[in-house]
Amino acid sequence: MVLRYAIDKVLPCIADPARIRVIVRIDRDLSPLFPFMKGHLKRGIYLKDPPSFSFKREGKIITIYGDSITLTKLKDETEIEEEVTRVSAVVEFVEQHREEITPDHSSGRDLSPIALLKVLPRTNCKVCGEQTCLAFVLKLLADERSIGECRPLFTQEHERERSVALNLLLESGFDLPMSAYL
Repeated sequence: MVLRYAIDKVLPCIADPARIRVIVRIDRDLSPLFPFMKGHLKRGIYLKDPPSFSFKREGKIITIYGDSITLTKLKDETEIEEEVTRVSAVVEFVEQHREEITPDHSSGRDLSPIALLKVLPRTNCKVCGEQTCLAFVLKLLADERSIGECRPLFTQEHERERSVALNLLLESGFDLPMSAYL
């Protein structure tokens, strides 16, 4: 069932002043779906009190609270409609496949940048296009880079670190490119 919504507030985006933050009211309480949404979108963050489910998509942060959705880093009203339509599609998928999705009641906090940085070669080689390994990790965790771009990690010398890094990413719900396994 498609979500019906109404724009409640349009505010300046805290993370990016050139963008907007929007609060929309939706036609029903989605909080019973949050554990199933977490089971489907592994990298989402599910909080029980107050109930909310947050996830990132293309740099935008989407947080669903029972009967409202907050969206950040949007350009305009057209993008509001597009993002609410995408959220509606996710909700519809989860509703239709609820029996097939294992609910996940964990919070699913994001992987710490420092924890991942500690297992990388830390050469600051710039092959990935970033000035430092820390900058690479931050962009990797924001879905702006791929682990496969860290070429030193995929050398025989760093086989152990590669295994640990890939496991950390998998456990945190990251999709790994096929090249990560080669």
